[in-house]
Amino acid sequence: MYFVYAKLTVSCAVLNQCKNSSLVKLDITHCSENDDCFPILSIKVRVPQVEQQRQVAFDYSSTLVQISSKNLIRAKIEGLKQGDNLMPDIDNIYFGAILIGS
Repeated sequence: MYFVYAKLTVSCAVLNQCKNSSLVKLDITHCSENDDCFPILSIKVRVPQVEQQRQVAFDYSSTLVQISSKNLIRAKIEGLKQGDNLMPDIDNIYFGAILIGS
């Protein structure tokens, strides 16, 4: 069994040119071999208008997840639209799993 964790980092690329309530969301889902998927974790970040000020969110799943070679973990980022001037920090966006027991 595993705890799943994720980190999302986003900033405004142009001073005062980001929408005031720009929301970026990272969703992590667990999918079985039958393609039955259920949500594990969702992280939301509101991006400030101040240039180069990064917004960071880190979270982990509240329940243990069973991961095997027959199922998978999916990550999806929403809210990065062309023209919104939002900039993801690709070096600081990640997810993973920590083994708890055996």
